Amino acid sequence: MQQAVVARVTGGYNLGLVETLRTGAGCELQMAAPARKDVPMITIQQLLASKSSELFTISADDTVTTALAILSARRIGALLVMDGESLKGIMSERDCALKVALPGRRAEETRVSEIMTHTVITVAPTQPLEDCMQLMTERDIRHLPVMEDGRVVGMISIGDVVKETLKQQRYLIQQLESYIRGAYTGGLR
Repeated sequence: MQQAVVARVTGGYNLGLVETLRTGAGCELQMAAPARKDVPMITIQQLLASKSSELFTISADDTVTTALAILSARRIGALLVMDGESLKGIMSERDCALKVALPGRRAEETRVSEIMTHTVITVAPTQPLEDCMQLMTERDIRHLPVMEDGRVVGMISIGDVVKETLKQQRYLIQQLESYIRGAYTGGLR
Protein backbone atom coordinates (compact mmCIF):
# COMPACT_ATOMS: atom_id res chain seq x y z
CA MET A 1 0.00 0.00 0.00
CA GLN A 2 1.46 3.37 -0.98
CA GLN A 3 0.35 6.76 0.23
CA ALA A 4 1.49 10.24 -0.70
CA VAL A 5 3.46 12.12 1.91
CA VAL A 6 1.75 15.40 2.73
CA ALA A 7 3.59 16.50 5.87
CA ARG A 8 7.09 17.89 5.83
CA VAL A 9 9.54 15.28 7.01
CA THR A 10 12.17 16.20 9.60
CA GLY A 11 15.17 17.81 7.93
CA GLY A 12 13.08 19.41 5.20
CA TYR A 13 13.19 16.48 2.84
CA ASN A 14 10.16 15.39 0.88
CA LEU A 15 10.67 11.68 0.50
CA GLY A 16 8.07 11.23 -2.23
CA LEU A 17 6.11 8.09 -1.42
CA VAL A 18 6.04 6.13 1.79
CA GLU A 19 5.63 2.37 1.66
CA THR A 20 3.38 1.14 4.46
CA LEU A 21 4.00 -2.46 5.44
CA ARG A 22 1.54 -4.21 7.73
CA THR A 23 3.04 -6.96 9.86
CA GLY A 24 1.17 -9.98 11.17
CA ALA A 25 1.05 -8.39 14.63
CA GLY A 26 -1.01 -5.48 13.31
CA CYS A 27 1.95 -3.05 13.36
CA GLU A 28 2.70 -0.71 10.49
CA LEU A 29 6.19 0.16 9.30
CA GLN A 30 6.76 3.09 6.96
CA MET A 31 9.76 3.27 4.69
CA ALA A 32 10.62 5.97 2.20
CA ALA A 33 10.35 4.83 -1.38
CA PRO A 34 12.68 6.43 -3.91
CA ALA A 35 11.56 9.97 -4.60
CA ARG A 36 9.61 10.38 -7.82
CA LYS A 37 11.08 12.69 -10.41
CA ASP A 38 8.05 15.00 -10.15
CA VAL A 39 8.32 15.39 -6.36
CA PRO A 40 11.01 17.91 -5.42
CA MET A 41 13.19 17.07 -2.44
CA ILE A 42 14.16 20.62 -1.54
CA THR A 43 13.60 24.04 -3.06
CA ILE A 44 16.21 26.66 -3.81
CA GLN A 45 14.61 28.84 -1.12
CA GLN A 46 15.24 26.13 1.48
CA LEU A 47 18.85 25.84 0.34
CA LEU A 48 19.34 29.63 0.50
CA ALA A 49 17.98 29.66 4.06
CA SER A 50 20.86 27.41 5.12
CA LYS A 51 23.64 29.62 3.74
CA SER A 52 24.85 33.17 4.18
CA SER A 53 22.63 35.76 2.54
CA GLU A 54 25.61 37.96 1.61
CA LEU A 55 25.88 38.62 -2.13
CA PHE A 56 29.22 39.45 -3.70
CA THR A 57 28.92 41.95 -6.51
CA ILE A 58 31.01 44.11 -8.79
CA SER A 59 30.41 46.88 -11.31
CA ALA A 60 30.86 46.31 -15.05
CA ASP A 61 33.28 49.27 -15.06
CA ASP A 62 35.64 47.71 -12.51
CA THR A 63 38.83 46.01 -13.66
CA VAL A 64 39.36 42.28 -13.74
CA THR A 65 42.15 42.80 -11.19
CA THR A 66 39.59 44.21 -8.74
CA ALA A 67 37.27 41.28 -9.44
CA LEU A 68 40.04 38.74 -8.91
CA ALA A 69 40.95 40.37 -5.59
CA ILE A 70 37.35 39.95 -4.39
CA LEU A 71 37.15 36.36 -5.65
CA SER A 72 40.40 35.53 -3.86
CA ALA A 73 39.57 37.33 -0.60
CA ARG A 74 36.11 35.76 -0.36
CA ARG A 75 37.18 32.34 -1.71
CA ILE A 76 34.32 32.29 -4.21
CA GLY A 77 34.10 31.44 -7.89
CA ALA A 78 31.84 34.12 -9.34
CA LEU A 79 30.59 37.66 -8.86
CA LEU A 80 27.26 39.17 -9.79
CA VAL A 81 27.77 42.17 -12.07
CA MET A 82 25.31 44.78 -10.86
CA ASP A 83 24.22 48.28 -11.77
CA GLY A 84 22.48 49.37 -8.57
CA GLU A 85 19.80 46.74 -7.97
CA SER A 86 19.86 45.53 -11.59
CA LEU A 87 21.67 42.33 -12.61
CA LYS A 88 23.79 43.05 -15.70
CA GLY A 89 25.86 39.87 -15.89
CA ILE A 90 28.00 37.37 -14.05
CA MET A 91 31.77 37.02 -14.02
CA SER A 92 33.49 33.81 -13.00
CA GLU A 93 37.01 32.56 -12.49
CA ARG A 94 36.55 30.65 -15.72
CA ASP A 95 35.81 33.92 -17.57
CA CYS A 96 39.09 35.34 -16.23
CA ALA A 97 41.09 32.28 -17.24
CA LEU A 98 39.62 31.90 -20.73
CA LYS A 99 39.13 35.55 -21.70
CA VAL A 100 42.05 37.26 -19.94
CA ALA A 101 44.87 34.90 -18.93
CA LEU A 102 44.76 32.54 -21.93
CA PRO A 103 44.80 35.25 -24.62
CA GLY A 104 47.46 37.19 -22.67
CA ARG A 105 45.37 40.24 -21.82
CA ARG A 106 46.30 42.42 -18.87
CA ALA A 107 43.81 42.08 -16.01
CA GLU A 108 44.50 45.59 -14.74
CA GLU A 109 43.55 47.02 -18.15
CA THR A 110 40.54 44.80 -18.83
CA ARG A 111 37.07 45.83 -17.65
CA VAL A 112 34.64 43.32 -16.18
CA SER A 113 32.14 44.30 -18.91
CA GLU A 114 34.55 42.96 -21.56
CA ILE A 115 34.64 39.41 -20.17
CA MET A 116 31.45 38.92 -18.17
CA THR A 117 28.60 36.69 -19.30
CA HIS A 118 25.90 39.13 -20.41
CA THR A 119 23.06 36.63 -20.84
CA VAL A 120 22.59 35.26 -17.35
CA ILE A 121 20.61 32.12 -16.64
CA THR A 122 18.67 32.56 -13.39
CA VAL A 123 16.34 30.49 -11.24
CA ALA A 124 13.43 31.27 -8.90
CA PRO A 125 13.43 30.46 -5.17
CA THR A 126 10.46 28.13 -5.59
CA GLN A 127 12.21 25.84 -8.08
CA PRO A 128 13.37 22.41 -6.91
CA LEU A 129 17.07 21.80 -6.46
CA GLU A 130 16.89 19.11 -9.13
CA ASP A 131 16.10 21.83 -11.71
CA CYS A 132 19.35 23.59 -10.83
CA MET A 133 21.34 20.40 -11.05
CA GLN A 134 19.93 19.66 -14.50
CA LEU A 135 20.41 23.24 -15.70
CA MET A 136 23.99 23.39 -14.45
CA THR A 137 24.80 20.08 -16.13
CA GLU A 138 23.10 20.83 -19.45
CA ARG A 139 24.45 24.40 -19.76
CA ASP A 140 27.88 23.66 -18.22
CA ILE A 141 27.56 26.44 -15.65
CA ARG A 142 28.66 26.54 -12.04
CA HIS A 143 26.69 29.49 -10.60
CA LEU A 144 23.01 30.44 -10.75
CA PRO A 145 21.65 33.76 -9.51
CA VAL A 146 18.29 33.43 -7.78
CA MET A 147 15.74 36.07 -8.83
CA GLU A 148 12.43 36.98 -7.23
CA ASP A 149 10.20 39.83 -8.38
CA GLY A 150 12.95 41.17 -10.64
CA ARG A 151 15.64 41.37 -7.97
CA VAL A 152 18.53 39.12 -6.98
CA VAL A 153 17.85 37.30 -3.70
CA GLY A 154 20.76 34.89 -3.71
CA MET A 155 23.15 32.78 -5.71
CA ILE A 156 23.83 29.07 -5.62
CA SER A 157 26.89 27.25 -6.84
CA ILE A 158 27.49 23.73 -8.03
CA GLY A 159 29.22 23.20 -4.67
CA ASP A 160 26.01 24.14 -2.84
CA VAL A 161 24.06 21.68 -4.97
CA VAL A 162 26.57 18.86 -4.40
CA LYS A 163 26.68 19.48 -0.61
CA GLU A 164 22.88 19.43 -0.37
CA THR A 165 22.63 16.31 -2.53
CA LEU A 166 25.15 14.52 -0.31
CA LYS A 167 23.22 15.68 2.78
CA GLN A 168 20.00 14.26 1.34
CA GLN A 169 21.69 10.99 0.44
CA ARG A 170 23.18 10.64 3.95
CA TYR A 171 19.75 11.25 5.46
CA LEU A 172 18.10 8.66 3.22
CA ILE A 173 20.84 6.11 3.96
CA GLN A 174 20.40 6.74 7.69
CA GLN A 175 16.65 6.19 7.39
CA LEU A 176 17.11 2.99 5.39
CA GLU A 177 19.69 1.67 7.86
CA SER A 178 17.29 2.44 10.72
CA TYR A 179 14.55 0.57 8.89
CA ILE A 180 16.79 -2.44 8.35
CA ARG A 181 17.76 -2.47 12.05
CA GLY A 182 14.08 -2.19 13.00
CA ALA A 183 14.50 1.23 14.56
CA TYR A 184 12.88 3.24 11.78
CA THR A 185 10.68 6.05 13.14
CA GLY A 186 9.25 7.32 9.86
CA GLY A 187 11.34 10.48 10.03
CA LEU A 188 9.94 11.48 13.43
CA ARG A 189 12.37 12.47 16.16
